[in-house]
Amino acid sequence: MARTARLFGILLLLLIFCATLVSNKSALSAVCTLEQASWIAEAGSSGGVAHVGGPAIGLKVTGQGCSGLSVSFDIYEWDPTSNDYLTTVKTTFNGDTAMASYTLTKVDFTKGGNEYIGETILFQASVFDSSGSKLGTVGSPQITLLDISTQTFGCVADDSVYTCSSSGKSDCSDAPSCSGKKCYSFDSSYCGQKTSAVTGNSGKTNILGYDYSKYDPWPNVTSIFDLIDKITSFLLTIAIPIAVILIVYAGIILLSSAGNPGKITQAKNTLWYTVIGFSVLLIGKGFFLLIESVLNLGK
Repeated sequence: MARTARLFGILLLLLIFCATLVSNKSALSAVCTLEQASWIAEAGSSGGVAHVGGPAIGLKVTGQGCSGLSVSFDIYEWDPTSNDYLTTVKTTFNGDTAMASYTLTKVDFTKGGNEYIGETILFQASVFDSSGSKLGTVGSPQITLLDISTQTFGCVADDSVYTCSSSGKSDCSDAPSCSGKKCYSFDSSYCGQKTSAVTGNSGKTNILGYDYSKYDPWPNVTSIFDLIDKITSFLLTIAIPIAVILIVYAGIILLSSAGNPGKITQAKNTLWYTVIGFSVLLIGKGFFLLIESVLNLGK
């Protein structure tokens, strides 16, 4: 009887041990580890670019122990401060890979702010368990979203003409004139035009899609004389309050000197150098205006 009880106890322990192994194996198999997220290039694309209106671009994520789990691909427009959300595509893991495809729209292009030379987009792949709890997230590389109805890729050729890729390739490989030159994204209306013919709102040359007139602090500067005049005027603007402060400072030193020769000398030097510096600025401004007026006499 005792032997039978002993055997029964051993058998029970073996059953508990096997159950523990099975439980641990199930727990381990439920752990999903994401590895890599990547874009799948459009058909005929050189990679690194997606087009508004298609063809559809692929989204892919790989992971271990994730088979059958749901995945969300959240697509964003990259922004230096906070990425702008565009849309979400959902799918499930099939083995160690989850794949989906999406056709980017005009709404997606404009939703993130519609930068003039195109948008930079990326996605984050998140995996969820059966209860909806997030198990992990991994991000993709960045690519360019291009609206070929208004934009294209190209370069500035040797003759200062905007030369465009005929098929919107981001490396300009189908544009012989762009060989060895940097390939940019810009408005397709520039194609075939001289760089000097493409201007911004205030007549400033608009190079490669950037309207520099928006960031020009001195929009009326058109010559070296205008530039020097702006600089001297700026220096005078800050010199006047500085001169006043130094003169007051020299007066305070003089009043508090109590006959101390060193303090009196310091006050005199401060006042003297302030007057000299301010006078130089005034004379320089007047001298420049004199030269400009002499050069303009014949105009």
